[in-house]
Amino acid sequence: MPSVLRSAFWFAALAFIATAGVSACSDTPGPPFDPPPDTTVHAVSVSPAFDTVTIGAKLTLVATVEGNGGVTFYHTTVMWSSSATTVATVDSTGVVTGVAVGTVTITAVSNSNPQVRGAATVTVTPAVGMALRWR
Repeated sequence: MPSVLRSAFWFAALAFIATAGVSACSDTPGPPFDPPPDTTVHAVSVSPAFDTVTIGAKLTLVATVEGNGGVTFYHTTVMWSSSATTVATVDSTGVVTGVAVGTVTITAVSNSNPQVRGAATVTVTPAVGMALRWR
């Protein structure tokens, strides 16, 4: 290849590389990137929201933890509590056990955002065949 053509080839190659380098370092926006997901807990719902259990029986409640836009967080834990453990208790998995006749609120509080909570109302009724003594 003649030296003039070889010089023109290298000049074109260098010009291409220099242009590519400048555009790669420019301040113009590139392709859009997805923002990181919002992992803030916005809501906790407990289902069923209302239910009945007899004394000595068990009932399982399920807490659903949701983020922005209703996105469900499947690996987020909650802390369960009972408003009256003399009426019904609840364990760490949401299993409610009827203790005495009455109505109780079972609450699920998000561990990642304790200000967000959901609740269910559980009514405890006498077991079939159980005699009640009225005074």
